[in-house]
Amino acid sequence: MIKKYLISYAYTLGIIIVGTFIITLLNYFNLLNSNITNTLKLIIVIVSIFVGAFLLGKKSNKKGYLEGIKYSVIFILLLIIINLIVIRDFDIKSVIYFLIIVGSSTFGSMIGINKKRS
Repeated sequence: MIKKYLISYAYTLGIIIVGTFIITLLNYFNLLNSNITNTLKLIIVIVSIFVGAFLLGKKSNKKGYLEGIKYSVIFILLLIIINLIVIRDFDIKSVIYFLIIVGSSTFGSMIGINKKRS
């Protein structure tokens, strides 16, 4: 059980690291402005959570939405701990960001469990 979560988190973190590296390179050479960079950072996290939850959903037997919610709650708890240690701030933007992550994870897991069956 833990193995399927770890594999999904490995994919999620891999996508985040590669995506962030690409954005950093493009920003370093002044190919992107700050608005596009901030939007791409959000999109990379949403896509990476979606992919991780999709893979988790494909490995699940039933109730993909619950697997997606569990996956996102664990990820959000890690983000909250890091956020409180490093930034020491928690505002409404963070809550909206976390809700987007929950939605992306739930949707990805539901699609993953449906792709398994077809």
